[in-house]
Amino acid sequence: MSAVRLASADDVDELVRLRAAMFAYWGANPDGPASGMPAQPASTAWHPLARQRLLEGLDAGTRIAAVADDPASPGRLVAAGIAEVLERLPSPGNPTGLLGIVSSMFTEDDHRGRGHGAAIVELLLAELDTRGVTLVELYAAPLAAPVYRRAGFTDRPGGAPMRLRLDDRG
Repeated sequence: MSAVRLASADDVDELVRLRAAMFAYWGANPDGPASGMPAQPASTAWHPLARQRLLEGLDAGTRIAAVADDPASPGRLVAAGIAEVLERLPSPGNPTGLLGIVSSMFTEDDHRGRGHGAAIVELLLAELDTRGVTLVELYAAPLAAPVYRRAGFTDRPGGAPMRLRLDDRG
């Protein structure tokens, strides 16, 4: 398995760069090209706020990032994933109310197939577990679904994931 580590504040600019690369890979459409939703124009306007929220979340422990370094270029990342810890109301299926959300999983093309994604998922899950999270969800792009299934993820029972953009309502 690939060598990965937890990210620090020093990695935030690279995390934002890889997140932007992820969106570029999907045609600037976070739902992927098969979603039927129109691609969004490429923009960097979101970068400063993403950087700020990563720094705040890493510091508060509500965001966890796992990364793989580029062995040929110190300070450069080739893969990353982010997990967030959300406090929801407790329920029979989640008595603590803590929910982990895994997102922003991306590996650069030249580094795919080396186990970075699987190692990042395992590290994120281990860290979520240490924080008392017992339920973890994610949106699996078709290309990455096998990685998540090998880690134990299953299709979410009942209902379909839905989304509404409030700024698009008329």
